[in-house]
Amino acid sequence: MLSLAGNCLKSVPGSLTQLAHLQDLNLSGNQLTHLPEGIGALTALTMLSLHGNQLQQIPQYGWERLHSLKEVTLQGNCLTQIPESFAQLGAITELSLADNQITALPDNLSGWSNLQKFHCYSNKLTQLPLGPSGLPALLPAVPSTSSINGNSNCSHSSGTHSRGTYSSSSTATTSGEWQYATSNGDSSYSTAFNKNIRSVDLDESNDSSGRGKLVSLWLEGNPLTEACVAELMSKMGPAGTTRIGLDERQLIGVAAKQYEQLKVAGNKSLRRGVIKGEGPGYFKLQLGPTPQSSNEGSGCLGDHVLVVAFGSAPGLPNWGGVMRQVYAAAEAPDHTNFDVLYMVDSHRSWYCGGDPALMQERYGSRLQQYTQQYKHVLMIGDSMGATGALLFSPLATSVLSFCPQVDLTTASIRPGQPLEWQAALQDTLHQAVAASSAKIKVFTGTWQHDIDQANALQDYKHVDIKVYGVDSHRLALALARQRKLAPIIREAVLAEMGISSGNVRLVNLL
Repeated sequence: MLSLAGNCLKSVPGSLTQLAHLQDLNLSGNQLTHLPEGIGALTALTMLSLHGNQLQQIPQYGWERLHSLKEVTLQGNCLTQIPESFAQLGAITELSLADNQITALPDNLSGWSNLQKFHCYSNKLTQLPLGPSGLPALLPAVPSTSSINGNSNCSHSSGTHSRGTYSSSSTATTSGEWQYATSNGDSSYSTAFNKNIRSVDLDESNDSSGRGKLVSLWLEGNPLTEACVAELMSKMGPAGTTRIGLDERQLIGVAAKQYEQLKVAGNKSLRRGVIKGEGPGYFKLQLGPTPQSSNEGSGCLGDHVLVVAFGSAPGLPNWGGVMRQVYAAAEAPDHTNFDVLYMVDSHRSWYCGGDPALMQERYGSRLQQYTQQYKHVLMIGDSMGATGALLFSPLATSVLSFCPQVDLTTASIRPGQPLEWQAALQDTLHQAVAASSAKIKVFTGTWQHDIDQANALQDYKHVDIKVYGVDSHRLALALARQRKLAPIIREAVLAEMGISSGNVRLVNLL
């Protein structure tokens, strides 16, 4: 592994491509505008992190040689197009092109036959490649009839909130999303969404050649035409095995009618979100299952709670799995009276905390458009996201901050910014915490670095610091694996509702 993240690099030498055995290359959070043309020589690469740079283009050739490359993060750059050879990454399982300026995708995407997670939100796409070799080629085949209605070896969905059959192990995605794995180790196929399908065979041992494996496709924030969205929805397939994220501005006309028909049919694979304002990053409000009711004349959503989930340094939404567990754990209808705003800084800039004016322009003003509608706002975040939750804590009524960076000048994880900028972020954070009336809980493990960062907040009476016996910065992941993270979030959500969490039945969180 070679990590040069956050070092203000404007270029990397061509000799880097001579590292023939390099498997993991992290160049995120720099100021790169281009990459060496010989990138195809790094044939051992399995992971390539390039998010949060200023890349205007990537090499046109050589990508087809990277037969082992499974994960690529390119979000938060300035890309306008993707070369054809890039669509020949046959081993890739997770790809993020989010928060760029991409106007078109290659027509032939069939080379991405192993792609499972595709983040392509916040671009300039008006059309999608919907021909036989385009996105439809990536969709899983419709389950065979032997997998429908009664195969005893399959996962079953039941209850108001569909839940798969989970093993005792857990897995974390590259983006840091904490979710539990199914019995075959694939966390992706946790639920069969169509109400007519009682079970789905998850055994991939009989996969036929060319079957797509796409589990999630996120397209919010693209100016897709109405006809394009309608065609996409018509090709989703009846099983709903691929989660597709769209926003309310994309679901208009015919597409809106199709969405309502899917809802009536019980197909929950299409995730509609609300996006307010314009700008960099990812702001998606996912409405909960309980109807909202605003107080007459107040514009506030009564006892409805807004959970703001801040993304961490990988620059992707990483709380979706946990929040689905919290919804699934509801023991009464009013326990689902909350919505979730997923907020991501794709540019790895720590939410611009070192430049208060820019922070307000890019993130604060947009965030306030959401929070002002709610009386109760719970902010959660891990690492960079934990710092974000503290920076915007004046807009919250409670905060859960897991291993935040408070003093970037001594932090082991930090953006590539001058010391003056890092010091300014610390000042901004302290001012925000001092001005906040929220109940703030800071969670840390026993790693001394994280304890020191948390102790920088110990003088605030409304800040409670809790230490867990985990000697790692990845405390949230460790708590998720111990089945403790979802109960912590659930307890905080219920507290905002004025409901005592009581004794949570463990089965509800599995």
